[in-house]
Amino acid sequence: MDRSLLEARFGKKFVALIDDSPLLQRDLRALARLKCRVRRWNGKHAAYSKTDINDRRNALIVIGSKGTPLDKVLQFAHEAYHVLKGFTPSYPDPKMMSRAQYLASSIAEETRAVMHEARVAEELYDKGYLVPARHLRTLVELHRGGYSAIKAEVESSMASISNESYRDTYGRYYDQHVAALERKRLHRLEARKVVCSA
Repeated sequence: MDRSLLEARFGKKFVALIDDSPLLQRDLRALARLKCRVRRWNGKHAAYSKTDINDRRNALIVIGSKGTPLDKVLQFAHEAYHVLKGFTPSYPDPKMMSRAQYLASSIAEETRAVMHEARVAEELYDKGYLVPARHLRTLVELHRGGYSAIKAEVESSMASISNESYRDTYGRYYDQHVAALERKRLHRLEARKVVCSA
C-alpha cells in the first residue's frame, strides 16, 4: 500500500500513528498484498469496507474525512479487521444461512473488529497518545470481560453509518438482500412464462 497516498489522503499524523502501532503495520502489509484500496469519504465521520470473504483481493476501505487522525486510524484498524479476517458474507444466501445465523455471524465479526480496534488503541495509548474516552472504556471492558463484554457493548451500541443498532442494521441488510433475490427469481419465472407462451 502506497504510504504517500495514505499521507496525501489522511495526513502525516495518520501515517505516523500507523507507524506507532505494530498491529496496524502488520495489517497494512497484509492489505498491500491484497491490493486493498483505501479511499477518503469527504464530509463524513464514519467508515466502511467492502470485501468478498472468498476472494479478499481488491477490497475497499473508506474512511470519513472528519474527525481527528487518531479517530481515522482507529476506524482504519476496525475496517482492516473486516477486510483481513471477516467471515460474514457480504451477500447472504438464504439457502445457506438463515437470518438468525447471519445476525449472529455479523455481531460476532463486529465484536472481533471492535476488539482489534481496542488493541490498536492500547498500543497507541502505551506510546503516549491521548486516546478518546470511549476507546478507553472499550479497552477496560476488553481487559475485564473479554469477548463477552465487548459483544454486549456491540449489541447495545449504534452502527456508525446507519445510526441504528447493529442487530437492526444487519437484519435490515439481510431482509433487503433476500427481497432482491426474490424479485430476481420472480423476474426469471415471468421471463420463462413469456418464452413458453410465445
